[in-house]
Amino acid sequence: MSGRGLKRKIDSECRVFNEKWSLDYFVIYSGDKIICLICKESISVLKEYNIRRHYETKHKTTFSKFTEKLRLDKLQSLQNNFSSQQLLFKKQKNINEAATKASFRISHLLAKRGKAFSDGSLIKECIIQAVEEICPERIDTFKNISLSANTVTRRIDDISNNLNSQVSNKTQEFISFSIALDESTDVSDTSQLLLFIRGVNKDLGISNELLSVHSMHGTTTGIDIFKVIEKSFLEYNLKWENLKCITTDGGRNMCSTKKGLIGQIFTNCEKEDFKPMTLHCIIHQQALCGKTLDLSCVMDPIISTVNFIRLSALRHRQFQDFLKEIETEYPDIPYFTAVDGLVAEKSYRDFLNLALDESTDIQDKPQLAIFVRYVTKDVDMKEELLDLISLKETTRGVDIKIAFDETLQRAEIPLNNIMSISTDGAPSIMVGCKNGLVGLLKNDTNFPDFIPIHCIIHRVIENT
Repeated sequence: MSGRGLKRKIDSECRVFNEKWSLDYFVIYSGDKIICLICKESISVLKEYNIRRHYETKHKTTFSKFTEKLRLDKLQSLQNNFSSQQLLFKKQKNINEAATKASFRISHLLAKRGKAFSDGSLIKECIIQAVEEICPERIDTFKNISLSANTVTRRIDDISNNLNSQVSNKTQEFISFSIALDESTDVSDTSQLLLFIRGVNKDLGISNELLSVHSMHGTTTGIDIFKVIEKSFLEYNLKWENLKCITTDGGRNMCSTKKGLIGQIFTNCEKEDFKPMTLHCIIHQQALCGKTLDLSCVMDPIISTVNFIRLSALRHRQFQDFLKEIETEYPDIPYFTAVDGLVAEKSYRDFLNLALDESTDIQDKPQLAIFVRYVTKDVDMKEELLDLISLKETTRGVDIKIAFDETLQRAEIPLNNIMSISTDGAPSIMVGCKNGLVGLLKNDTNFPDFIPIHCIIHRVIENT
């Protein structure tokens, strides 16, 4: 009695399509459905009674006249028509999917290159123009690519969400991980904190990812940075006890063991009874070492060799041919410069003004800053920081002159184009008539005449 209320489930009866039904009733089995080849309707139940009833009520009067070979040919014709329709819909689906994929890939490139989202419309116009010349018969296919500003925005949001999802899935598998942090400012003076993560899963697979980028508009103390990291840990469900190592950029707000980030992390980890290892970023270490180590024993022979090759056009061409012959990675050798992009324009050859300022940094070590102001061929005035040089603790005018001469040589500045030199007005080392920089340059027969100028800012300070 209890089984009378149960309904039959057709799917659980394991019915099988009989191939003989195709010829008898002009039907096929496609995608778990019975499809009538004549009217393209689907028959809900896989049962011969239902199939026969559909055929006899709708098509028997028209198709009963087809017998034997004629019936077989008709069946083959209907099957071919049905297959061609399926291919047409499938092809259109593939075209639409390809257009969507192309939209995603172009949007991804726009985001990587930092271009405006509205550039997508321009890119589409360029594609249409090219297709009209190369293959105009396929112009409609390329017109389906959507690259409006709103579409590009949605595509990049989808890509970002997908990447976050992938990173989150990876971090869930980490049994141990380390983090690296770098805090710096962008062109708008907004502090940006980059958080990288390297982790290992139970299969000993190692993954490196940029976990997050945070804009910090207020203060950037160790507590502020710790709160941002703690937020990222909660977002990706990372456990503090799995943190094994921390790498920082060496800033005081990072390395201080009391108020810095390291101190905040150690205080938090004391609750879990563990202490992660701390490291100084090797890239920042190299930069610091490069500023303090004296590498003249290595760099001087290299600079002299490079200058010897580049001094003669014939030697330069022969050296280039030699590099091509041995198939090196680099086809040429440049001049050595101490600062990247050191007065890269060659249109400054007409008029030059140099400005020097000697001061001490936060560690009371003397630093010499040399600036250049020049006029371009378009009569535009430009200013650049030429070099920043660390001096000896006992700085003299002759020490500044030596550093000044080396900078001019490295930057390939023509001496005859120097019109004036501005200094900070220090009496002993800058403007002294005998031992100061101005006096030494005036007495140097190889140095042309110039106009010495006292920096107006230092004059105002002295007058006040």
